[in-house]
Parts: sequence; structure tokens; C-alpha cells
Amino acid sequence: MAVARVVRLEGIQKTCLLLTDDGKLPEEVVVDLSHVPSAGGQDRRKPVTFRLQPSSRDDAEPTYVEMFDE
Repeated sequence: MAVARVVRLEGIQKTCLLLTDDGKLPEEVVVDLSHVPSAGGQDRRKPVTFRLQPSSRDDAEPTYVEMFDE
């Protein structure tokens, strides 16, 4: 059975629902934002990787921050 968690993705105004098989938060999530209109006019054609902010792991709404290519 899937377990749903409400999480926040840095830079996204609304909370998101994350589904997992075991209820544990993954360290990273990859999100395809190519079909979401951007308020800043940025065109996002590639998936974006977000990493769990460790200090928020036990929060009611854990936060994921965007990872940038070095």
C-alpha cells in the first residue's frame, strides 16, 4: 500500500504530495516541471532534482531544496 506525505519543494508555492511504498522519505526526488507554467518565464525542459533538507525530516511538511549542476 502506498503512503502519502505532504512535502514542500523549494521554489514551488504550493505543497506537494509525495507517494512512497514504505512511508520513508527519499533523499532525492526528481520532478518534471516541463508542463508547469513558470511565473518567472523560465522554460524548464529538463527534470529538476530536489534533495531532502535534513533539518526538516521530522517536520509536518519536510522541505526539499533544488540541486544545481556544478
